[in-house]
Amino acid sequence: MNIPNGDEVLVDARSILELVCAALKFGEERTQAFFEREEQQPDRSLAHNLVRYYAKLYFASRGWVVRDLDANDETSGKLAPLGNNGLQIDAGKY
Repeated sequence: MNIPNGDEVLVDARSILELVCAALKFGEERTQAFFEREEQQPDRSLAHNLVRYYAKLYFASRGWVVRDLDANDETSGKLAPLGNNGLQIDAGKY
């Protein structure tokens, strides 16, 4: 088994990392605009959920399959090592 070094991983994963950064930037901008429209200070308990929501929309708008787990999903009801507001991305061999 050939385990790639860090530089190889960065080269392999560059396009997905750029996509993730763009999605998070989009999410942050939309979240900031949300609070400005509402004329409210950002709410720490809501902002991270909005960033995730808008990032998810960004991925979907670029053709990525984005779905939430539901009762028909084989992993539904099982514990997964994901953060409360994480998105799982499967890209290539990673």
